[in-house]
Amino acid sequence: MPNQQCCVLVVDDDETTLLLNKILINRSGLANHTHFSTNGSEALDFISDHCDDIPIATMCPDLIFLDINMPVMDGFGFLEEFRKTRPELKERIQVYMLTSSSNPKDFERAQSLGISGYLNKPLTKEILQEIGSKM
Repeated sequence: MPNQQCCVLVVDDDETTLLLNKILINRSGLANHTHFSTNGSEALDFISDHCDDIPIATMCPDLIFLDINMPVMDGFGFLEEFRKTRPELKERIQVYMLTSSSNPKDFERAQSLGISGYLNKPLTKEILQEIGSKM
C-alpha cells in the first residue's frame, strides 16, 4: 500500500460507522495512525493540537473522511472553519466527504469548499485503494 506514514482522521457521529471504518482502514494498510472525531468541532480541536509543527507533526492528518450531518458542528461548518483558520493546510490535507447524502446541493456546496472528493457511504476497500494510489 502507499505512504506508510499516512495519518487518517475520520469525522462521523455514528459509532457503528466509526467502528467499521476503523477496521477497514486498519486492514487496508493505508495509514499507520487513525483517529476519530464525532463532530466538526472535535476535528478542528484535533487539527489544532496536532498540526502546528509541520512538517514533523506525525499525528497531523494527511487524509480526512468527513460526514455532513453531525451534531455540534456539521461537515460544512468544519470545512468553512478549517479553510478560514488553517489555509496553510489546504494543500497538505486531502478532505473527502463521506456521506449518505445524495442531495445535489450538498455535492455542489462541498465542491465549492474545495474537497478532494465526494464519496457515498459506506467506505470500501476499493475506495481506500483508489485514494491510497493517489497519495
